[in-house]
Amino acid sequence: MDFNVVRQGVCVNDLIYEGSLEQAVDSDITLPDYCPDIQRILKCLIVPQVTGTQASGGRITVDGAVLIRLIYVCEQGRIHCFEQTHPFSRFVEVQNMPEEACAQVQAKTEYVNCRAVSQRRIDVHASVTLMIKAVAPRSEELIDQAEGCGVQIRRSCVPVSSVQCCVQRGFTVSEVMELGRSQPPIAQIITSCASVRVQDIKVIPNKILLKGELEVRTLYCSEDGNSQAEKITNCIPISQILEADGIGEDCRSDVRLEVACLEVTPKSDAEGELRLLDITARICASVCAYVDAQAPMVMDAYSTAYELSAERKIVRLARLTDTFSDTALCRGALEVPGSGVSSVMDLWSGGITVSVSVRDGQLVVSGTVTVCMLLIDSGGDIQYLERQTDYEYLRRLENGDVPVNCDPVVRAGAMDYVLSGESKVDVRIELTVTASIFEMVEKKVVTQISLMEDQPKKTAASALTIYYCDAGENVWDIAVRYNTTVQAIMGENQLADETVPEKCMLLIPSA
Repeated sequence: MDFNVVRQGVCVNDLIYEGSLEQAVDSDITLPDYCPDIQRILKCLIVPQVTGTQASGGRITVDGAVLIRLIYVCEQGRIHCFEQTHPFSRFVEVQNMPEEACAQVQAKTEYVNCRAVSQRRIDVHASVTLMIKAVAPRSEELIDQAEGCGVQIRRSCVPVSSVQCCVQRGFTVSEVMELGRSQPPIAQIITSCASVRVQDIKVIPNKILLKGELEVRTLYCSEDGNSQAEKITNCIPISQILEADGIGEDCRSDVRLEVACLEVTPKSDAEGELRLLDITARICASVCAYVDAQAPMVMDAYSTAYELSAERKIVRLARLTDTFSDTALCRGALEVPGSGVSSVMDLWSGGITVSVSVRDGQLVVSGTVTVCMLLIDSGGDIQYLERQTDYEYLRRLENGDVPVNCDPVVRAGAMDYVLSGESKVDVRIELTVTASIFEMVEKKVVTQISLMEDQPKKTAASALTIYYCDAGENVWDIAVRYNTTVQAIMGENQLADETVPEKCMLLIPSA
């Protein structure tokens, strides 16, 4: 009799690389003639921008730029800003990297050292870390069926999520926005930051229709000579069609957007006043799509005719149980040392730390938000201040006692404040938490069955054997012991379930 093994593949994402690269920033900056002299440096911001990531030919290449933004006060007590961009391109070699690999990069500023050599020269030294993670789809081939030569298998089907596609796509959003009539013309832009969020996703074969919104917050100095800066917020709608080969309407998609690069430039209107903002943002979209599937797993095997050897290994699979993009509020009371606060010019997020845990059946996403503030103290001087405040987001899990894997992204959105005292600022930050939650499945399964046809098993001496079993015994274990089949025992004893409900006598037929 022929012996046949049928296998079925389940597509999973393998982590093929995880590491980091250091990008040094060393710059000797001389202010151009149109910039006034430096009287006092408020802050030197290092803003890393990843504009492109490519994984091919055994190499992961990261292209981007480091923006140096110097915020300072001139001798007249007004705030000014000077920016300089330093492009970079780094790569890392990855052995045996599949062509279908998809790499994601997060950039983080490690340290900044800024020193004014003179009123027009600045020496800047900084370091940026590029954290790289690359995954590639792989088919996990599992035994589905085994037939012939008396082979018996103990089979189980586990619900899992099979990867359909995992891609990165970049696109550009551009818009020219006009200042409100109540706002004065622009003399110089001090800072600008942006956040992006997904509002709606529609999937068609091999494409994703994406709708969202880009929010850009800009701080600028007006031409009236007032030391108090002006703030403006612009919202730009996003509508994009993203190519995603393999995605279908039956897929569940995890789509994450990130602002990779932002440029905000003042422009003149028809009357010659700088009342227009030319906004250009490069946005990176990461798309992972999954389809629900049943993964066959052979937990045990034996043959009633021959001795058999079975190879086993630990298989780790995942089931997508939840995909969400939710908002959370972060509140904090920030103490300001010194002579107190007269007003706050602007505040923004300088970085967010993220940690994940499970508590009482809930996913806990927590960390700190670094709040950057430009303020005017009670003496009328402009100051820069950084403070950290804690946040926590809770989400109920589908099965609270099952191990989960989650890699959330937390972004800061709208921020406002209230002066609650001479030296205290109460801040309120709207956070967007985007994540996919996977239940982790770990089983020891049979991956290879080998028959020893030169070692046949002995035939049973009797057609029936009487066996006294205890409650809770499994019919599979009894069948293995007496070298018969589960179906034969259940049919002979009219059992409805493979677990014997109570203590009883069983008739065990020979195979």
